[in-house]
Amino acid sequence: MSRRQQPARPAHPPSSSSDAATSSSSDDDAPTSSRAATGGFFASAASKPAKITKSKWFASKIRSDSSSGSDSGSDETSSEEDEETSSEEEEEETDASSSSDEEGGDDEEKDAKKKKPAHRFLKDASGAAAKDSDADESDEESDDSYFGSDSDTTTDEDERDDDDELGAPPADPAVRRLRWVKEEYLTGTAAVKRTGPANQGDPVAIAAAAAAAREAAATARGEASAARARAAAEKEKDLADQLLGEVNVNNVLEKLAEVSMARGKKTFDRETIVIALERLLAVAPLAFQKVKILLALASCHFDFLSSASAYLPHGHWKAAAGRLTAVLDLLNGNRALSLREDNEADDDESAAEAIQEHGDSAAPVSIRGSLVGLVERLDEEYLKALAAIELTAPEYADRLRDEVVVYDQLVRTEAYTQRLGDADAYSRAVLRRLEHVYNKPLALVAALHAHVVGNRVSHGEPEAAAALVSVQDLAAHLYAHATDRLRTRAVLCHVTHHALQGRFYAARDMLLMSGLQEHIRSADIATQALFNRSLAYVGLCAFRLGLMRESHAALHELLAPGNQVARELLNHGQYIAMNLELLEAVYLTASLVLEVPYMAAHPHDAGKRRVLSKTFRRNFEALERNAFQGPPENTRDHIMVAAKATLMGDWKRAAAMLAEVRVWKQMGGGEATAVAVRAMLLEKCKETALVAWVHQLAACAEAMSLSDLSATFALPTAKVQALVAQLIVTGELAGKIDGVLGLVLVAARPAANKVQWLTHQVADKLLAIADGHDKIVAARATAEAYARGEFQHRDGGNRGGNDRRGGGRGGNRGDRRGGRGGNRGGKRGGERREGASERREGGERRDGGERRDGERRDGESKPRRDQQQRDSERSKSPARAATSNTTSTSSASKSPARAARE
Repeated sequence: MSRRQQPARPAHPPSSSSDAATSSSSDDDAPTSSRAATGGFFASAASKPAKITKSKWFASKIRSDSSSGSDSGSDETSSEEDEETSSEEEEEETDASSSSDEEGGDDEEKDAKKKKPAHRFLKDASGAAAKDSDADESDEESDDSYFGSDSDTTTDEDERDDDDELGAPPADPAVRRLRWVKEEYLTGTAAVKRTGPANQGDPVAIAAAAAAAREAAATARGEASAARARAAAEKEKDLADQLLGEVNVNNVLEKLAEVSMARGKKTFDRETIVIALERLLAVAPLAFQKVKILLALASCHFDFLSSASAYLPHGHWKAAAGRLTAVLDLLNGNRALSLREDNEADDDESAAEAIQEHGDSAAPVSIRGSLVGLVERLDEEYLKALAAIELTAPEYADRLRDEVVVYDQLVRTEAYTQRLGDADAYSRAVLRRLEHVYNKPLALVAALHAHVVGNRVSHGEPEAAAALVSVQDLAAHLYAHATDRLRTRAVLCHVTHHALQGRFYAARDMLLMSGLQEHIRSADIATQALFNRSLAYVGLCAFRLGLMRESHAALHELLAPGNQVARELLNHGQYIAMNLELLEAVYLTASLVLEVPYMAAHPHDAGKRRVLSKTFRRNFEALERNAFQGPPENTRDHIMVAAKATLMGDWKRAAAMLAEVRVWKQMGGGEATAVAVRAMLLEKCKETALVAWVHQLAACAEAMSLSDLSATFALPTAKVQALVAQLIVTGELAGKIDGVLGLVLVAARPAANKVQWLTHQVADKLLAIADGHDKIVAARATAEAYARGEFQHRDGGNRGGNDRRGGGRGGNRGDRRGGRGGNRGGKRGGERREGASERREGGERRDGGERRDGERRDGESKPRRDQQQRDSERSKSPARAATSNTTSTSSASKSPARAARE
């Protein structure tokens, strides 16, 4: 018989006609069947039931029968028969499943299958039936059997019942998942069916079990990660051994050169190089060898900076700092060693030979390297980390503690380079320390310096006590001994320090005297960013002192429209970020104080004549155009509402709006500085509202009482008198102060209304249009004259007329001094025409006409000049005449105010 293709094995064992076959499903199959019967997400992904052979099932039944005292005749089967019959069973099941799908079949095969015993342990059908009946009885008598009762077994009828209750599982997978989600998170049916009846009413136990499972999974992952790390370390150690080979005290420099050559190659990664250098460090016996290896190790740690991270990982940063600390310890312990950039290149082979021949005393003491360069790189990575980490993160506070390490290394590097006499390296170290202290409080800097210097002196380094302390001393040293770039950065740091300490005039004078504004654009990006920050700090300092005009001038370059690059450079490479909202608030407030008085004095100007801040005017006009104005929401809205109130003279509302701005707390100096700023803004609101009110009253009042103004704006009378006197002196107010009566006498100045002001604007525009039209007409006439060939140059016309060689430069000039060609008569005499072969002084020119000395020949130029004037008069447009009449009419109807202003 040919071998037929066998179908997949069904999920449930094939049923037989006997009762034992009906109860052949186990408890392990029951949960699976229930999950399969349940509709939802798991309906299409029911797991395959556990495979339980009939031999195992029947053996369990035999054991249960023997324990209950039933017939023991079933023990006659040996283990060998068990193995044979198990294989027979698998073949029988395969044949049975394959024959069930065939259409028809052989009668002889059907008869043979009927004659087969029900189980492989029985040899005939009668024995199988007897055994099945014994098994049924044992199930009824024993409740603690291996597979449980038949009631636990899920049948097809139960599955159909479950489908009737929950609905048949839909064919669409998305719908099935939606049903599962609903059961899981809304009704909890799916969770109950998965966890079983034991956990239905105990959510605490379920949560505890889930937490224990998560903890176990985390532990397993940690162990797996540790195992992988150990494996990687072993691999790296093997690679390091392969790279180094045999290492001893005699070939340390040779192996160091080999490792340096292997650094950066794909064969050996960075961890392998570090392990190899650490092994060399452990073997190296001499101080200069250890210094060279430690420098290489510190440089290798900086190689761990990846493109995915903005800064060096903290572990490698600490390792690099430890290497540099060890280098400084060796240099201070062996004062004969000299580590400089300008030393001669190291010859490791010659040094090794000299050590082998003459001993350790022949070791070189000059090492080529840059200690200050590595310290600068360490400082840069530290600042990058502070700039990348969020201010509110706990890691930021941890990294701030590392500044003590950086400051300590800078102080020690200064002392070492000063002892060597390396002026350039010493200046670089001084600048680094200046950049760490210029923007910090004086008390903090003093405490940090005292701690570091005291620690160094206690460790036997008295040179650290001579380190410069104040910003003034550090900057003064750099002014005298540093290069141009270092000197520029020192000036900017010094200016910022003055501004932070409230010394505005010192900061302003130093910045102006340095002349950095002229060539700062050619500096590097970091220096440009420092310059912009210095300007910002100067502007903030002026604002705190109430100097609004100076504050506006300092911040205008940074916050003017279209200068986005300057704003972006404010926080470039800086870990202390500038608050752009604070800068904008200061700039707009200073613009309010300067613009509102001018707006009150020129109500119809609309910013056409003078605009100090386009940003302020644009925002204010947007507020005016808004028909429905709600309460202010942000800083800009508060300032614009305050400006409108100030323009109306309502200084109380303006001060309240400015006081509600929360950004003043970030001015620096704590709550005391914020309170002082609010008090200053209150005074500025009073003064600005007073000036705006005086400008508005001057158009309709003849006199103003100083006492009334003082009471209205809550200002001292002397202050009011000073403000009004300043307006009179600067010409903004026409009037005088009567000190006896305490009045401000305003001169008669009838103000033009809006219609008159618009009329003047239209007249000015018409004049501009008329001028443009005249230029167009003149150009068109000139073009037409060129086209006709009759154009006459202003010095003589068409350079020779028709057939004359010199013409145009003679023409009109002939009646003055004779010209230089063409009619070259006049004073020079004679007329030169093309083709003339002879010229005689003062007389006759043959083949070219006549001329006489002293005779003017302007017969040709004068008619042309007259014709040109007549053409110009005829081409004068009627619009010009109308414009002239309009101008004269408007001039006659000028207001006295306009006449006085002109």
